[in-house]
Amino acid sequence: MPTRARLFSGAVIGALCVLPFYQGLWTACAKAGLSLRLYPAGGLPLIILLCLIGAVAGGGYALAMARWNIPGWRSGALLGLLMTLFLWFVVSPLRGLPIAGDWQVVRMTQTLTIHIAWGVCVGISLKLLLAWVAARPREPATAQPG
Repeated sequence: MPTRARLFSGAVIGALCVLPFYQGLWTACAKAGLSLRLYPAGGLPLIILLCLIGAVAGGGYALAMARWNIPGWRSGALLGLLMTLFLWFVVSPLRGLPIAGDWQVVRMTQTLTIHIAWGVCVGISLKLLLAWVAARPREPATAQPG
């Protein structure tokens, strides 16, 4: 698959996986009393911001997956772990928040679970999409008139 198509596919999958897995688990945790309060940056609604971040991470993941041949769900779990570490040790300090959720085990577990579930969704979905694209019959190239 060409690099641009792979990047686009990863971005779309990354954004789409935010909705059921990231937001779904976040909502379930909040209903269980495990709420993390985040504020939208730049005046964007939070779900839009999360989908944009998911798209960027998914696109980068799709490009990285082309180099390393790791099964989708395992590399997706690694993606989720890396996103969690990035949130804890880069984003939180930049926003003036405590590192790693102030080392509160419940918050850390919630964040890790949500990001790894999202990453596994991205890994499996992208692998299935790429397999589907590879299995499609190709149309023969036709000569351009003129």
